[in-house]
Amino acid sequence: MDTRTSVALLILLVILMTIFANRKMGNSFFSPPIFFLIVVMGNILIGIITIDYQYEYSGILYLSACSLIIFFINAPLLNILRNRHTIFNVNKKIDNRVQHRSTIFIILIFVLAMMSPLYSVIQNGFSISSLFNFQELLSYNAEVAKARYTGQIETKGFISTLFLIFMYAAPMIGGTHLGLFKKRKSIALITLIPPIVTVLVSNTKAGMLAAVITFIAGWIIGQTIRNGHPKFRVRSMLKICVAFIILGLFLFFAMLLRVGNFSSSTISSIWQKFIVYAFGDVPAFDSWFSSYYSQTLGMGKNLFVGVYSFLGLTDRVQGLYTDFVYLPSGFGTNVYSAYRAMIMDFSTIGGFIFLLFFSTFATLAFCRISEKRGLVMNGFILMNFYFFVMYSKFTSIWTYTSYIFALFLYALYLLLIKYQKNNLKGTLNDY
Repeated sequence: MDTRTSVALLILLVILMTIFANRKMGNSFFSPPIFFLIVVMGNILIGIITIDYQYEYSGILYLSACSLIIFFINAPLLNILRNRHTIFNVNKKIDNRVQHRSTIFIILIFVLAMMSPLYSVIQNGFSISSLFNFQELLSYNAEVAKARYTGQIETKGFISTLFLIFMYAAPMIGGTHLGLFKKRKSIALITLIPPIVTVLVSNTKAGMLAAVITFIAGWIIGQTIRNGHPKFRVRSMLKICVAFIILGLFLFFAMLLRVGNFSSSTISSIWQKFIVYAFGDVPAFDSWFSSYYSQTLGMGKNLFVGVYSFLGLTDRVQGLYTDFVYLPSGFGTNVYSAYRAMIMDFSTIGGFIFLLFFSTFATLAFCRISEKRGLVMNGFILMNFYFFVMYSKFTSIWTYTSYIFALFLYALYLLLIKYQKNNLKGTLNDY
């Protein structure tokens, strides 16, 4: 048995053991401590299995150790703090009013979000009617992708950025609506339409990834508000797995659209490139970490580059890193995950402390929101946490100002759907 196989089996064993320990403690499968560990170590496991590479394993060990230590600190903390008997006891009249406000907000933000891809088409001088013809769509998609990467097409501007914010916030709100309410849930799915159209129009995959991730994050938050500590259900996990499989196939199809060629050789080549795109962060981070040496710390300018750029403290550079890691398949990647930026900002020890504090705050927020307390603040913290954890394999969510403003728009949604009712115990009235 080679080293790569042994490490993969060891990681799988650790994941299964921590899931068992979490279950014994009575904590939710979606609670921050176990969720962080499963996402981080699960991504490493799949990366090791799918990508053949001369791993140094130092970066893999670092992330695995961080997730394990954080789990064994915060999982018992959650077990102590959580209220085992909290139920979602909501007056039907108030529940209907809240759901009505949420539905109206979803329809409004959906309309604004749909303006993002449509405005992009109009802004760049194309006809919307071309989107309804498959051959024209192929040609248009390839042309836009090429022009975007060569800088020949306009992708920025205040109006464009504003519509992007609505498009990124919509799935956060849709997912929360789906998880929180028992009736008329299907309307939440329309919040995924704008990013789907955007992929077909401009071939920007990051927005679609963020949409699915934040939709799932919102669903977890909605479930936690409604059920206290949502239990593990095979059906729910199957739905999440199916969602990611469909997402993967859709993004693979989008990569084929960019090329505009569906031959068997092209499909094989694009598939190898897709695997690198999906899991290349594992060998890339491991390679970078093994040769990393402490320099002047960025103190947040790498992890929170969107904030620094918005405040005018640093210049925004296209493409976060210029150094590439080349894999045996011949493809290279410069996607090192958000953890490279974190370490460059705070060092290896400082990065662990950052993750520990972030996870602890998220654990406290999870506990409070499961008790129907502090919906706005704790929901905002949890959305940042789940979004960061699931998206960190690519980059930091605080890299893009549009993501940051979308998170604040999500907080506004939480503020809108809250309600107050005197002497109604167990409802969302403690803010």
